[in-house]
Amino acid sequence: MTAVQSIIVTWLATAAGGAEKSSFELCRTIRRRYQIDVILIIWHYGDVFDLTNDERSEVSVVHCHTADEYRRCLTTALSDAARSAVLFSNHRTYAIDLQLAEKCGVPSAVIFRQTPMVDEAFRTLPSPESSELEYRSGKELDWGALGNAAALVGVSKFGARGIAGFAEQRRGIVHIYNGLRMPGEIPEIAPRPVRRFLIVARLIDWKAIDFGIEAFARLCARYPDAQLQIAGDGEDQARLHKISEQLQVGENVEFLGFVNDIRSVYLANDCLVHLSGIESFGRVVVEASLCGLPVVVPQSAGTGELVINGHTGLTFTPNDLSDCVRALEQAYHLNENDYVRLAAAGQQRAITIFNPERLAEEYVGLANSILRR
Repeated sequence: MTAVQSIIVTWLATAAGGAEKSSFELCRTIRRRYQIDVILIIWHYGDVFDLTNDERSEVSVVHCHTADEYRRCLTTALSDAARSAVLFSNHRTYAIDLQLAEKCGVPSAVIFRQTPMVDEAFRTLPSPESSELEYRSGKELDWGALGNAAALVGVSKFGARGIAGFAEQRRGIVHIYNGLRMPGEIPEIAPRPVRRFLIVARLIDWKAIDFGIEAFARLCARYPDAQLQIAGDGEDQARLHKISEQLQVGENVEFLGFVNDIRSVYLANDCLVHLSGIESFGRVVVEASLCGLPVVVPQSAGTGELVINGHTGLTFTPNDLSDCVRALEQAYHLNENDYVRLAAAGQQRAITIFNPERLAEEYVGLANSILRR
């Protein structure tokens, strides 16, 4: 019998990205599978998307737009929570969340959807009184406060190792892979030559889209029939347009902007390319695999854990332009049998391992273990 009776999940949303979707899916699947009361408190930080009616109907969602409103809503949820409740906080709002959870006597865990590192920073609230996100490297986080959480969760083994590199104690550090399902039926895999490459990402610096465009330009120099679509928006869009023109591949590269129906974009292409070598998970890699596409990814970080080179996809050495071009050429030259073999193995791995039912089971199991302590 499930011991936990109520789960509260928090997130500070800055864009319609993978972390936002993963927060919704976690709540929805726990509610569907275990009939546990689930509350998602989402702080909309700037102009971001809203939730759909389907998500509202299954999960109690509280929308906040300011720091004060967020504190009030979280305090109310924690105070009203059942006796056997657990809070799943996150790397952005942990400073507020852990302080309020302790006051209300609710045990907590913190989910790191980005990985703390020495030479990279992510945005977080630096103190319980903060109302603005600030960039902080791993060593600048408040590990004393984080030590009050019952568990620290990475969304990959890479993420958990990053946490362990800074945490004052190793106890309670775990990894739980994200789980997801694409809308619609799982498509059959149709063998075809790889000519249409796809990048799906926020157009921001650490996603390394400029690196991908340069690699694609080198591929185009040898194979001018190759095409690249880039789905996503962000602050780097103008700069990336300029790079594609400077590299003389403007006619081969199409910027789609933000796309609501991303499934149709996957199905219209032949191969996904993912570039960032510091991604904590790499949701789009799983999405593409579910849609029957072979994938090319760096053999590093969380993304490197999603793909078995030569079996479920192709990998390259991170930040090595020549090796990335080699992997793109390898994809370009896939014959029909190898195309189907890679795509089918990737699709089956995504279905078997990175599914929402496994995700919910692991988080409910973690909540129960926290309550037993």
